[in-house]
Amino acid sequence: MRLRIGIDVSSAIDPRPTGVARYIRSLVEGLRRLPDHPQITLYVRPSRRRHGDPAALFPGVIWRWLVPVGPRSAIDVFHAPDLRLPRWSRVPAVVTIHDLTSLFRADHAPPEFVRRKIAAYRRAARFGSALITHSAATRTQVIEHLAVPPERVVAIPLADPLPQFSAEETPVREDTILLVGGPSRRKGSERFPQVIECWRRDLGWSPQVVWVGSASPEEAAVLAAALPEEARRRVRFLGFVSDLELDRLYRQCRALLLLSEAEGFAMPLLEATRRGCPVLAVSTDPLVEVLGTGAFWFAPNLGDLAAATRRLLDAREREAVLAAARARADAYSWEKTVAQTLAVYERVAARATVAMSS
Repeated sequence: MRLRIGIDVSSAIDPRPTGVARYIRSLVEGLRRLPDHPQITLYVRPSRRRHGDPAALFPGVIWRWLVPVGPRSAIDVFHAPDLRLPRWSRVPAVVTIHDLTSLFRADHAPPEFVRRKIAAYRRAARFGSALITHSAATRTQVIEHLAVPPERVVAIPLADPLPQFSAEETPVREDTILLVGGPSRRKGSERFPQVIECWRRDLGWSPQVVWVGSASPEEAAVLAAALPEEARRRVRFLGFVSDLELDRLYRQCRALLLLSEAEGFAMPLLEATRRGCPVLAVSTDPLVEVLGTGAFWFAPNLGDLAAATRRLLDAREREAVLAAARARADAYSWEKTVAQTLAVYERVAARATVAMSS
């Protein structure tokens, strides 16, 4: 009998997908491509009904509203890939915890959001049969700060979710820096005006900047207002862009700038690397785990930023670091992510079967 999996895809149906949405979409499609794939039922929270059509996004897959009805026998394992574990869940549950930012920082989001996030962490730790993180560093944090036994937490890395629209390298890149995500406090966007000034003052460098993300025009306007007028003319906020356009930007820009300290993996690291775009990023344990020496890391201070940027602007060092990044990126694939996730489902279902029979 095939394993029966239920997956909450509520965060994946928005037509402007976030990183979490891309993870869920890639996971579901990867499971469907397996030769002996499990039986999949998708669940959507009724509050998300206006955001998109799950039947159009995942044609041919059974889906249901995520409400407290339905027999226990409908599925063997339920996966909450965006942390939210339903209170009514009566089957063994797998929960993905992307990061523990709200546990360590209260200033990155409104207080009510932080409170709900912490409550969701604790509920996952208490009721999740297995917890998935995307880095060993986040796994260690979950074990230590949520008091979860190590055998219940597994680190499963992600991969590049963007289609490859071209195999060609861009020989000459524009003097443009790319930012992906935000603007928001969670993405460290409040530091950006200082970054621009540091480059101008310490390096005599004034690149163009392209910023893509799902933030509202109002949020982008707040950030733009904090920039000096001269810098404001060099920054373009494009909002959400298509996969094709994002692929083009990675291939044309001088580097990807990542200011966030709140990432549990950061798929843009791999998106950029696989398109020949060097990475300039704040050094955190989960991110360094992804690319190792394959990025221009800096501590969150302007002196370290200036030193890392000097290295980025050196052509020979840039090529050496990018070569190291490509070697690391080759180790990640959705096939591996899907296979490891399926193994977690199978272990959880097997343990539940043994518990019921004993």
